[in-house]
Amino acid sequence: MEKKNINEVIAELSVEQLAGMIDHTFLKPFGDASPIEKLCAEARQYQFAMVAINPAEVETCVKLLEGSGVRVGAAIGFPLGQNTVECKAFETRDAIAKGATEIDTVINVRALQKGQTEIVKKEIEDMVSICKPAGVICKVILETCYLTDEEKETVCRIAKEAGVDFVMLRVGARGYGSGQIVLDDYFVDNIKRATDAGLQIGVYFTSQAITEEEAVEESNIVLENIKDYKITYPVAFDMSFVDNDTTRIETVSRADKTKITKAFLDTIEAAGYKPLLYGDKEWLIKEIDLSKLSAYDVWLSQMEDVPDYPYRFTMWQYANDVTIDGIAGYANMNISFIDYSEK
Repeated sequence: MEKKNINEVIAELSVEQLAGMIDHTFLKPFGDASPIEKLCAEARQYQFAMVAINPAEVETCVKLLEGSGVRVGAAIGFPLGQNTVECKAFETRDAIAKGATEIDTVINVRALQKGQTEIVKKEIEDMVSICKPAGVICKVILETCYLTDEEKETVCRIAKEAGVDFVMLRVGARGYGSGQIVLDDYFVDNIKRATDAGLQIGVYFTSQAITEEEAVEESNIVLENIKDYKITYPVAFDMSFVDNDTTRIETVSRADKTKITKAFLDTIEAAGYKPLLYGDKEWLIKEIDLSKLSAYDVWLSQMEDVPDYPYRFTMWQYANDVTIDGIAGYANMNISFIDYSEK
């Protein structure tokens, strides 16, 4: 599939979609009150994703952005990242207590370059352990311009190894040839085991719907099979082609695929669950119209050390060949940038 350059990708975005991907920033160490007031006014007007500011400005921005839906992000250890692990942990807790809804932490680059990876791992783990219970988004600023490729790979691996605390379980699928709906043989066992293990649980359905009515049928099957369980993470819709074979959705137009996707997700949302759109980069960009699906969070499938999907996504499937104790065969691995259990 032909790749688009960044200008082509941006040209297809609506103004609202583009604005929702922007982190509006003021991190200068000087200036009166006017730059922060201007920052928040613009973020509110254009509905930017968040404002990124120094921790001392968190309370001011929280007040200025009240009711806007714009997140307030505190930059921890900015710009050098040379604070101690304990200092960064305190800054994080303090910023959250003052109302921050996102934390962006600069890693200790010198520690990484000196081979002290345990320091980098500890500061990332601490940030996650503080942010997740508070329902706060956490990001790691890697300062890649200072890192070698090997160091980039190392710090990405450290970030991934935060641990497993949620699962996305398949409820079932529609046959790509027959069109028959089949429940996953392992779903009931998997969801019982996940519940016993105290994991947060989300689910997904692999669709081959060719009409909106079939999509609603699929969503109702999912709802019927999850009603007796505690679902704290999203219910995802997965429609895709099959490698080296023909599927029943091959001839469905982009516009109709979009309507089918929306029908499934709308039904899930109406039932009180959080809907989630799953796909790889090519599918999300070329096979559906994201401008008509901007209300939904995206679960990106991209098996790379660093994803290059140009739009916002809240969950990332980064590996599909991982072995986990207690699970037969290979498992997919995911990172969620939102703690959906707190939503």
